[in-house]
Amino acid sequence: RGTRISDIHLITSVRNREITCNVGLQDIVPGTYTLETVILDGDQTVKTLRSPLFLAVPGKRILFKAPWTDPKLWDTDTPQNTYRAVVTLKDARGNAVDTLYPQEFGQSVFYIIIGIIFI
Repeated sequence: RGTRISDIHLITSVRNREITCNVGLQDIVPGTYTLETVILDGDQTVKTLRSPLFLAVPGKRILFKAPWTDPKLWDTDTPQNTYRAVVTLKDARGNAVDTLYPQEFGQSVFYIIIGIIFI
């Protein structure tokens, strides 16, 4: 019981060279918290993102981002290029309050080229 993580939306941008965590909370207990997202490649940690301290507010999502300049890219030719994200909610003292089950994701780049031919 108490404040817990409901979901996470990972937003990756190759162009901006960053990753954004958009985290939802539920059953809010007033207090100050922080979020930590650990990005894993297999069993190896490749990146750790930490939010600043925040006051939990019902209905408000927590967004935090970090640079990520060298991710391996997912593609139909490289479907193995995925990561897992483990998100932990911590109280102001750094004690784990809740951990969301690992979320698998990949980072890719798609371009759409539109050409117009005038005759």
